[in-house]
Amino acid sequence: MISLLFLALTAQGSEVGLSAGFGNTVNDPFVNRRFVRADVEYLLDFVGAEVSLLYSPDLGDSDWTPLAKQLVNDYKISPDISKITSAVLLQGKVLARDGRAGSARVTTGLGVGVGLVSTSDDLVALGDNSESAMATAEQEHLAWTMSLQSEATWGGIGIRLRMDRVTYTEVIATETEEKKSPVCLSLGLLLRG
Repeated sequence: MISLLFLALTAQGSEVGLSAGFGNTVNDPFVNRRFVRADVEYLLDFVGAEVSLLYSPDLGDSDWTPLAKQLVNDYKISPDISKITSAVLLQGKVLARDGRAGSARVTTGLGVGVGLVSTSDDLVALGDNSESAMATAEQEHLAWTMSLQSEATWGGIGIRLRMDRVTYTEVIATETEEKKSPVCLSLGLLLRG
């Protein structure tokens, strides 16, 4: 069994890739989350597996969009602002080799998987410092993930543009369950060999 695993990991056409980059959430009307990410992937021809780590520091109301600032400061309305602070994602993926010219290659891929997402509620925006709100202010969630990526490589170095949708259910003030599905757009440097 171990020898079969070794053969699969060293099979002709297999590649290991590392990437690092930065990104931003693009579909939340109340908060802009900026993050850094690191990915490790193993590819066997056109299928593979990938582990991704995302980290996003809590920048307080600097993360708020102009709409959130207007609602909280001018109209005293409390939007539910929940911030992803970190995530670990495990995905299987399929790549389509779009084009090759010399050592240059363009690839597009689709991935699906699961993850663990940590979030933090913004209690200032929520206007709630009750025990029930504080009890659920920091949470971890199981998540489903989908990704679409496109990359261009020259030799073993390249760039990757990636869009991830991370879907999870969050509890607000121990009373309300809310489905969240942020879209994260990222750009990174890729090393593959």
